[in-house]
Amino acid sequence: MHRIKPMLLFLASCLVTAPLMSQVFTASLSGLVTDQSGAALPGATVRIRNLETNDTREVTSGPDGHYSAPQLRPGAYEVT
Repeated sequence: MHRIKPMLLFLASCLVTAPLMSQVFTASLSGLVTDQSGAALPGATVRIRNLETNDTREVTSGPDGHYSAPQLRPGAYEVT
């Protein structure tokens, strides 16, 4: 009986803390690159810069001109 109580306590603590440890705060950014006439621009380089940390990520627009940058640190960004 003495071995069961510590094991149950350990399992209960794992079940309670597991959801807390899995929360990650990230942001994503997506958009469409077009030219002056409004036509999509495939293969365009999009530079995304965090204004607070100056970290930069570059992504390339797809065949339809869309781009996506997942898992960014939340904050203010400049997109060029």
